[in-house]
Amino acid sequence: MQKKEWREQFRQRLLDLDPQARRTAEKRLVARLSQILKAESGIWGGFQAHTTEPNLGEVFSALDSIRWAFPVVQGQELHWWIPGQKGFHRGAFAVSEPVLEGATVVDKEDLQGFLVPGLGFDHAGVRLGRGAGYFDRNLAGVKGKKIGICFACQMVKELPGEEHDVRMDFVITENELVRTG
Repeated sequence: MQKKEWREQFRQRLLDLDPQARRTAEKRLVARLSQILKAESGIWGGFQAHTTEPNLGEVFSALDSIRWAFPVVQGQELHWWIPGQKGFHRGAFAVSEPVLEGATVVDKEDLQGFLVPGLGFDHAGVRLGRGAGYFDRNLAGVKGKKIGICFACQMVKELPGEEHDVRMDFVITENELVRTG
């Protein structure tokens, strides 16, 4: 299958998730991720969930050793901001982004790691995004850990990868932690 076909398949899988099963899977994923991140510190890149992505809000509020920066789309690039007192607003692509007034910009090279959403992932760390390339462009060459976040229904044995695709170091679902490197 080509990337376009995979995207359609993953979107349908997410739409087919029973709401109760989704909530249960989300709780398990959050618990697994929180356990793994307990040993981490510094500033990490997170994301505010798009409509079908796992909501990681509990992770962001539960870990005192990590400060969280969130992406803001500016032109064709992502820039990372630690939210200020004004919190978030609806930004590009209807995704919550930090309100820039009172927020602190962080260079991506200063982030210890990144939680990365995707429509699908495979066991080699290949990530299939929504198709605009923001995360691939932003994460190319960064040293921080890259952790793909998804539900188990979004994991497959193999996805088509291209040279410009940034591979994840780990992928976490409600059922497993996959070390890809």
